[in-house]
Amino acid sequence: MRVVALTLKNNAMKYRPDIDGLRAIAVSLVVVFHAAPDFLRGGFVGVDVFFVISGYLITSIIHAELSAGAFSLVGFYSKRILRIYPALILVLIVCLVLGYFVLLSREYASLGKHVAAGAAYVSNFVLMKESGYFDTQAVNKPLLHLWSLAIEEQFYLIWPTVLMMAMAKKGRLLIILTLIALVSFCLCVGYTARLPDVVFYTSLTRSWELLIGAGLVLANPQSLQLASKWIFEKIGAPILSTQVYSQLLSFAGFAAICFSSIYFDHTDRFPYWRALVPCIGAALIIASGPFVFVNRFLASKPLVFIGLVSYPLYLWHWPVLFYVRALTNNRDSFFSITFALLVSVVAAIATYGLVEIKVRRSSAKKTLSLALFGALVFVGLLGFAVYQKEGFPTRYPQQEQQARNVDSFTWNEEGYNSSAGCIVKLGEKFKQYCNLMNLDLPPTAVLIGDSTANHFYYGLSVALSEKGGADNLLQIGKGGCPPLIGVEAVRKEGGLHCNESTSDMLDYISDHLSIDTVILTMTGATYMAETFSAVKRGDSYQRLRSIDDPLINDPGLILEAGLRLTLSKLLSMNRHVIVLMSAPALTFNPSECLSIRPYALMGPKRESCDISQEDIADLNGVYRTLIAKISRDFPGVEIWDPYDFVCNTSTCNSVVDGVPLYRDSLHLSIYGSHYLGRKLLQKYSLR
Repeated sequence: MRVVALTLKNNAMKYRPDIDGLRAIAVSLVVVFHAAPDFLRGGFVGVDVFFVISGYLITSIIHAELSAGAFSLVGFYSKRILRIYPALILVLIVCLVLGYFVLLSREYASLGKHVAAGAAYVSNFVLMKESGYFDTQAVNKPLLHLWSLAIEEQFYLIWPTVLMMAMAKKGRLLIILTLIALVSFCLCVGYTARLPDVVFYTSLTRSWELLIGAGLVLANPQSLQLASKWIFEKIGAPILSTQVYSQLLSFAGFAAICFSSIYFDHTDRFPYWRALVPCIGAALIIASGPFVFVNRFLASKPLVFIGLVSYPLYLWHWPVLFYVRALTNNRDSFFSITFALLVSVVAAIATYGLVEIKVRRSSAKKTLSLALFGALVFVGLLGFAVYQKEGFPTRYPQQEQQARNVDSFTWNEEGYNSSAGCIVKLGEKFKQYCNLMNLDLPPTAVLIGDSTANHFYYGLSVALSEKGGADNLLQIGKGGCPPLIGVEAVRKEGGLHCNESTSDMLDYISDHLSIDTVILTMTGATYMAETFSAVKRGDSYQRLRSIDDPLINDPGLILEAGLRLTLSKLLSMNRHVIVLMSAPALTFNPSECLSIRPYALMGPKRESCDISQEDIADLNGVYRTLIAKISRDFPGVEIWDPYDFVCNTSTCNSVVDGVPLYRDSLHLSIYGSHYLGRKLLQKYSLR
């Protein structure tokens, strides 16, 4: 035993305070990004730096123990439990307790699901199915950040065994690691555009980042320094000492991390190749050794201290920010954000000193690890019970009723996007938006368009049912796609294949003679605003494109050409054609003018839910002018305009009788859809 202990001591990596300092940089980037995303647009790369550090440190430990013949899978996972579980259990329990008093039922049920997922280390898969890390709904998830812990733990379920098997093949260890990392990286780069959420959240496509850190252990930092020296000499750089090259490596690494945190943006494709920049930066800092200038700076006492509490700080900061924002109605201010950060730091220090240190010093580590495992399972089951009980909706009935009409998740949860029966009847082509009033009868009218066509369907179908008659309304379409011939919408994941969707809709209309009325609608004002903004920034996505002439940058010209072609096509089918103007897009979210919280320290951001006609015109006016122009050239096309029911001569109202008409800045709420559907059919008729 003494021989094994001495061998371990000789082979184990010596403590490097500069790596704790690098941890401090990584966690600081993430915390600042979450607290003030406009201030540090690329701060999310701190997670990638964490991955490299984790891969390096954990592989160092496993490799040293394997080399000494002292490695045990049971021992490894026992140590992981003692390191990871205590702070995580505490954070999950606090989130559940606070959530009971602060959150509404849907939020609390969602929290319960994410507590269960966090306890099982599958948060990445749950989040992947819900929305992207940078989506607007992400801010409503207090455990959003646990995806990175899930990826790490999934990696470490497999990596120790792979390392054991690879070390049995002497001389091939680095080759095996390189091949695995290359496969992971190629999958990451190859699929980021097509499956951005899958790539972002899947351990298979993020493992290469941890393997970069692991490669530092297996390749030996000294050999990396010599290799970089050889590269510098080959490109004609002056011949300098190894120490100077180490200095250059560390400066280059620090610069790479700074560059990516400042110049990357949440609208960029990520991880893609971009994640290489912070990962290589972290690797260069680690490889340069502890004695160069940058690493000595990282080894300073303040940074080392932050590094020591970086794990509990990472765990606490996002839930604290979430709950502070909930209690202040999302009124971010210097005071509220500073307060949240201070609470996060204090909680992290307390967790480190009162929980983590005591666990590490415990003499009954085996018993404690089993107890912690059982405790995490219990907390996970508790979260699942909250999810199963639908967040206990009877706690705040008045707020629940109002909140039902705010935020997109309510609309989706209650099944207004599509019905299974409609998809079975029409086929997979229309699986995103597919609704039919009476599945047993052929459709007589069809509502085509994007998500704003979908938000009109509920209200129109209810109003038609109340009126009676033979009308059977069908709604089909695709989110983010204007239903126009020759028009494509491009998002960060690439083109949405809108022209194919439009072609499918027009073919369906042409093939079904029972359809005598076609209602076409879309969020034209938003498409125009997004495209103008993208052209101004020089972005290649969040914009409309003409399929025939992709170089056209004017969204007005693109929409006009597409609308003329589409209306001509529909009229040639001898259909009654209606253009349903979109409800006026708002410049704010209804949650900014309504307080739906059971408890709130501050009122909503906006004193009024009304918006001036001037502000509405700034966002919607150009598109409305375009529709007026088109209507003059197509006198056979009927125009339905919901403005008359939302706006008066001076203002537009986003709330009627105390209930919001909108669930976000663009889409109607359940109440709003019903309200406008009834008003539209009082003024207009399908026939």
